[in-house]
This record gives sequence, structure tokens and C-alpha cells, in this order.
Amino acid sequence: MAANGSPAPLFETDDDRCAYVIRLPVHPLARQPAMEVTPEVTPEVTRVLFMLQGECSRQQLQDALGLRDDEHFRKVYLLPALDTGLAEMTIPNKPRSSKQRYRLTALGLQWRRARVGE
Repeated sequence: MAANGSPAPLFETDDDRCAYVIRLPVHPLARQPAMEVTPEVTPEVTRVLFMLQGECSRQQLQDALGLRDDEHFRKVYLLPALDTGLAEMTIPNKPRSSKQRYRLTALGLQWRRARVGE
């Protein structure tokens, strides 16, 4: 527990030492709101998150962002958005499907709402 920064466990026993209780305190970061633990979001990913309305194909999203280079879009915009957990595929087990669409996750929606309110 010390290796991940958690408080030390507390051991309690009865007088006969027949029964015991081990208390594992909550890690300090677990008490913070989820938005404080959200990964850093690049300006490119921010654009994707604000552009995603409902479900969009890769081409629709790329066109909406005004980007022409497929590989650049995929590496700099789409994959980082998916890696943060703020966006997701509608068919995750078939990433190359022609019917593949992308949408915000619940965390992505929460992230966007927090930014719109700022």
C-alpha cells in the first residue's frame, strides 16, 4: 500500500486474539471528484470532443474539423480522444468496420459540460 501512496492498514484484534479486523483506508486521490483525475486533453482532442454530436463516422468528424490528411487525423485527433476514455467506438470489436461510429462517453459528456459552463 505504501508503494501506491495509500495510508497504512490498521490491524485490530480482540483480547484473546481469536478474531481480527484489518482496515484499509481510502487512497487520498479516491476522495477527489472524477474530473480532477481526468487525463490532460490536448487542443486537438478538445476540438474532437466539442465536434462530436451524437454518433459520427470518422469521415464526418474529419470533414467537420476541416482536416484532409487521414493519417494525421487518426494519430493526432482520433486515437488520443479514444485513449483518454472521453470518446469511444460504437463497434469496439470491429474497429475497421464501415459502420463504425464515434461518440462521447459519459465522462466525455461530463468533461464537455464542465467546459461549456466555464
